[in-house]
Amino acid sequence: MRGVVLTVASLLLFSGCASVPLASPEQDSEAKRFIPKADVARFYIYRNPQLAGASAICPITVNGRSVGSLKNGTFVVEAVGPGFSQITAGLGSSQNQASVSCAVGQICFVSTGFVGHGIGPPEMVQVSTDVGQSDVQRLELIKPQ
Repeated sequence: MRGVVLTVASLLLFSGCASVPLASPEQDSEAKRFIPKADVARFYIYRNPQLAGASAICPITVNGRSVGSLKNGTFVVEAVGPGFSQITAGLGSSQNQASVSCAVGQICFVSTGFVGHGIGPPEMVQVSTDVGQSDVQRLELIKPQ
């Protein structure tokens, strides 16, 4: 057990802080108004701060298109057409996919993050609007791609 604690502590110490480009404060504030768009569905994909995988940057794709990479405490907003969208988090063999439906004119929230020691693919869960809005209020918007 002591070895595991030392290994995790060493990884955290030497891994450095993950960095992703952040949106402007104005863009961040506008995104947190949660205004639906009449002609598209909108996904808020976010990553709450957590110890597991804290230094990892998690690439996100929606329907095969890269929309950015999330670090702890960040989110991205992506507009899509109606129906099911394929959301992928992670890289290579360490990725997870979710097929999530969101209707035109609606906003849907997907939380992603690592479990355990942060080894393996990130977990993704669609959450309620109330939970998603509350979580996103504490996070920072990444720069749109």
